Amino acid sequence: MIKNKMLLIIIILLIAVSTSSCNESEQLTEHIEIHFHAPITSDGSPNSFFTMPDQETISNFHKLNPLITVIVDDDGIINNVYSMDEFNKLLESDRSPDIVSISSLLALKAKGSLWDLRQLQQTSGSEEIDINQEILDSAMSDGKLPILPYSATPYAVLYDKNLFDAAHIPYPQNDWTWEKFREISMKLRLNYSPIIYMPLSLDWLMAGTGKGLLSPNGDTSVGYLDSPEAIRTLQWLNGYFRDLKPSINYNHSCIGMCISLFGEDWNQPNIENKLSVAPLPHFENGKRGNRIIFEGFGISQKSKHPEAAWKFINYLTLSKNSDSFKLADRVLTTSNSIAEATGQSKDPAKSIYMDEMNYAVKSSFDINPLFNQAWNENQFNLYNKFNDLLTTEDKDIPAELHKLALAVDQEMKRLKQAEDQQTESSSP
Repeated sequence: MIKNKMLLIIIILLIAVSTSSCNESEQLTEHIEIHFHAPITSDGSPNSFFTMPDQETISNFHKLNPLITVIVDDDGIINNVYSMDEFNKLLESDRSPDIVSISSLLALKAKGSLWDLRQLQQTSGSEEIDINQEILDSAMSDGKLPILPYSATPYAVLYDKNLFDAAHIPYPQNDWTWEKFREISMKLRLNYSPIIYMPLSLDWLMAGTGKGLLSPNGDTSVGYLDSPEAIRTLQWLNGYFRDLKPSINYNHSCIGMCISLFGEDWNQPNIENKLSVAPLPHFENGKRGNRIIFEGFGISQKSKHPEAAWKFINYLTLSKNSDSFKLADRVLTTSNSIAEATGQSKDPAKSIYMDEMNYAVKSSFDINPLFNQAWNENQFNLYNKFNDLLTTEDKDIPAELHKLALAVDQEMKRLKQAEDQQTESSSP
């Protein structure tokens, strides 16, 4: 009998704890403030690359949640990968904001300072996140979701329909290949390369091969940057450049055909009449894949009101309302329901970019921030080594890629040691 009473008490306590954690705002008895970090650029102006709520949005949210006020802070922190140490210090300090607008790469470096949003979504009682699992998987780190990816920037192909018509070339269809892309480039007689010769291009060309330039745990590029998949892809890329003999590496005016991130070329005059969008190609006998860049909202581990912060993020990005629709007008939304409500899923161009989210693959540059940093160190020494591969004969590419992979690993090791030393020296 005593055991049964104890069991009943335990069950009641568990229910009480679960209920109390489901919705913090229902329990609020006094006013609280949620601080939203406003990133800036190097000249001190607001960074438009990241999304911030305006006062109308904040006011509308406050009307629905009168005990919660959102405040946008401009604290002078430049939110980019090169100032990440300073940004991390902010997140770990007593003046940490509750919410940050952050890129996938920055979130990776700050992941230890951010809440797992899956946990907050589940304990708050919110509806399931209606974002493609492929996008969520790309944002995951160590099994956690440090940011909610509200805006995606997939790659696609922009092409000039007039030039295709003049050359009697059929428009690219949904399922087309890099081999066909190469053939069309020759027929259009392009004097520039739509593909930039750089490691990032090799990474997204390999998106459908199942391999990247870095191991899934981010430890090594040996076995990946020098893998059979990388060798074949680089040989194709070199052949493409040999065929095309471009006079310049890239042309931002997109004459004929170009690889484009969503939004890159939309400011051109009469683009809706001149340019059309095609999906990103894949290699013959390969799968479709797209290394998608995205922005997200994260919640600091230092936040005193993480559930209330999640409520605002949910309102701004996942709930159908005038403010989430206004946000969607500025970005390519990842929310399926908001894409449907705002017409993005039916838009002739945006719908193609949206479909690319179904093939999202995590970029190697979003696995380990030291991998990204390694290419930019020592006057771009590794970039120069990569560029030298353009004139390398196919038979020598395996050995040269292996040398480059070893050099990348060595540089990542050096950067990690320097990072550890800096952490030790700054510790009290």
